[in-house]
Amino acid sequence: MQDTGLKNRIFLALFISIIFFIVYDYFFIQPQLRKSSNEVVKNEKVTTKSEEVKKLLQEMDLKGKYVGAICAAPIALKEAGVLKDRYTAYPGWEDNIRKEGYVSDAKVVEDKNVLTSKGPATAICFALEIVKKFAGEETYRGLKEGLLADFC
Repeated sequence: MQDTGLKNRIFLALFISIIFFIVYDYFFIQPQLRKSSNEVVKNEKVTTKSEEVKKLLQEMDLKGKYVGAICAAPIALKEAGVLKDRYTAYPGWEDNIRKEGYVSDAKVVEDKNVLTSKGPATAICFALEIVKKFAGEETYRGLKEGLLADFC
């Protein structure tokens, strides 16, 4: 039985990503949320095997546009060949991605045009870094203060 819901989510994600690619200059990948602790992480497997996602990431990277991933999703950046020297990811995933360059003590790592972040608890820090890149320091500081995100 085919999972048409999964196919529809992938199509929607790719469509939205193409719009962001054309209009905004960035593309970020997040892992699929799990329904239970026993559910297999699907998004990483889908995005690493998708030639469309790989091509989009490579095109973005060639143009110097920002790409990013959070949690275990940096594996898609590696598979596309756009992951730079330094990165972070969900602890333990460096074994699947690449041990060299893994920064274990950072919430967010920026290396050239690639942003990576550890996982669910660092998502707000990741989002704030994106805001800083695209909306500027003043907006970043205002949001960080309003969100009480001193930990970022």
